[in-house]
Amino acid sequence: MIHRGKKTFSECIPDGSTDLIRKAAIQQDNIGGNSFRCGKISKIWNTAQESYIYQQIQIGNIQERRRKRWSNQLVQQLIYYGRSIWRGRCGLLHKDDKLKEEREERKSLKNKILQEFEKGTDGLRASEIHLITNSNKDRLLSRHIHEQRRWILLIKSARNRHNKSFEADTENMRKNLSNWVQQLEQPSYRSNCE
Repeated sequence: MIHRGKKTFSECIPDGSTDLIRKAAIQQDNIGGNSFRCGKISKIWNTAQESYIYQQIQIGNIQERRRKRWSNQLVQQLIYYGRSIWRGRCGLLHKDDKLKEEREERKSLKNKILQEFEKGTDGLRASEIHLITNSNKDRLLSRHIHEQRRWILLIKSARNRHNKSFEADTENMRKNLSNWVQQLEQPSYRSNCE
């Protein structure tokens, strides 16, 4: 543990601390700083916290709390701290790769958005035309990548739904026309018309 140039818990304890705090620091030094950051804390920390809370309750500064809750929150904060350090490290290490991928994805999304706007309302149902007419192209291009991806998925699924229903309607019309033509060619139908 490095705090203001100090490497152990014992070195970080200020003068005037209780013996319990000093014992907890010594035991934590034996357990290790990495173990502390991973959530393995000395049980004496719980006892020290319980003693502190008892003193504060006697003075009237705080209401009664459990030591277990305190230690659980400490471990949770240590895990969040370790995770944030890891993310920061990965962010610095892979920053250029991530920026390059993001630029390429933005370029690809921009092209897809422009293509969809070029298509206009063709291939959209009347109930889905708002995806083009209510969307401002420039505002959409300046939005976050996640929102752009979502818009592209929406517009493509809308066009696919329209195409499928259009194909089904066309097929039904073909069948109906074919049936009608077959009826016209039947002799019984011709004799009724003459």
